[in-house]
Amino acid sequence: MKNYRINSFIIFFIIILILSSGYYKYKTEINYSINNLVNRIQPCQRPITYSINALDERFHLSKEELIIQTEKAQKIWGSTLNKDLFKYSENGEIKINLIYDYRQKATDELSKIGVVIDGGKTNLNTLKAKHDSYLESYNKEIAKINQMIAKYDSNKAIYDNDLRNWNNGTRQSNSEFNSIEQKRLNLNNEIALINKEKVISNELVKMINSNVTSINKVVNNFNLNVKNYNSIGSSTGKIFDEGEYTRESSDININIYQFKNSNQLLRVLAHEFGHALGIEHQESPESIMYYLNENGNDKLTIEDKDALKKACKIN
Repeated sequence: MKNYRINSFIIFFIIILILSSGYYKYKTEINYSINNLVNRIQPCQRPITYSINALDERFHLSKEELIIQTEKAQKIWGSTLNKDLFKYSENGEIKINLIYDYRQKATDELSKIGVVIDGGKTNLNTLKAKHDSYLESYNKEIAKINQMIAKYDSNKAIYDNDLRNWNNGTRQSNSEFNSIEQKRLNLNNEIALINKEKVISNELVKMINSNVTSINKVVNNFNLNVKNYNSIGSSTGKIFDEGEYTRESSDININIYQFKNSNQLLRVLAHEFGHALGIEHQESPESIMYYLNENGNDKLTIEDKDALKKACKIN
């Protein structure tokens, strides 16, 4: 009987070891399945954990800075229900990745010449508008200079005629001489003004040439034809492609591809956290969950809040 008890204990101990080893081997999958089941039955009752998985150094953002941004982003949702919906953990369920590809490269290159990427598309219309503005200013300046030159030529002809008459005719009065002299001085002033305007026009030419050079540089970087530079925006990818939320079984990721500043990064993170809660895109352009990241709003709209309550099964 004693041996039987010992053997039973050994068998029980072996079973516990087998179950334990199986648990540790499939710990992630088991925890995910349990948590997923709990979230389905009672969503938003426990924080979803997340961690920083990959951070490309070309974003020039430290891990600590990114964690601060994620904290702000997740609190946009949590503060509405006065609870922690997400929590940072070194081994969190959601892996956050900052992946550097053509999107951020486009942002970096264009920001050097004063152009930004908005709503997931390269806003080269801004560059074209700048070019058109320079060109319009230049054309106005040239028209102004031409008018000034025409006026100068007319006044110069009058002055030359008066001076010729003065030299060839009878010089009758000082007032006549003073009038001719004043015309000469006026012509000199007109020349000075024309030269000043030419300096302005030359600066505009430099700005135009610099702008065109910038356009060509960007276009060449993306291996595009300069004749089609207006369409560069449509070549950067899908709508709202600054980030994406993906989930395959226990492999859950928030991938961030592009942001022009900390505010846009905050909104992209908040948007993807919304997807992690099971919230789909909303209709209002002001919403965090609008399909384009095109406004500076970093607060939930009524539409966002209603979607959150629905996702959390709150009446």
